[in-house]
Amino acid sequence: MRNLIRSIACCVVLFAICRCTAQDVSASAGASFQNASYGIGFTIGEPVIATHAQAGAVLTQGFHQPDDDFTTVVAEVMNPNAQVIAYPNPARDEVTVQVRGIDGPIVIELFDAAGRTVKERYAFSRSTTLNATSLASGSYHARITTDGTYLTTVQLSITR
Repeated sequence: MRNLIRSIACCVVLFAICRCTAQDVSASAGASFQNASYGIGFTIGEPVIATHAQAGAVLTQGFHQPDDDFTTVVAEVMNPNAQVIAYPNPARDEVTVQVRGIDGPIVIELFDAAGRTVKERYAFSRSTTLNATSLASGSYHARITTDGTYLTTVQLSITR
């Protein structure tokens, strides 16, 4: 009976040790801020699950998956009557954007490959010309909205 209790205790201890995971981070930057209402902390780095050191070399093994499952849902509302045409594509100095089937002003936001907004234009006519002379060669995305309603995103190429 005593051996059975020892065996069960050892199994419980070993199971508890195996279930513990280290929550270390190999970070390059980060900070934390706190006031009376809330606190926020962030780290720019990689979660570390194992560290091996030998003869002056350190190897960290990690992964980018969080412990919890996260789901992000983005609902885009589109107007089925809208028609958007952008030309010429690829363009050099200017791009013409035509919108049909929509009444009211439109907003054209131009994003570079890194997702930065490089140009924003409010247009009240159905045909608008964007000046592209200040843009570097590359791929851009033009997001077109009206009254807060997403219409479409058009991929544009600028060549020099």
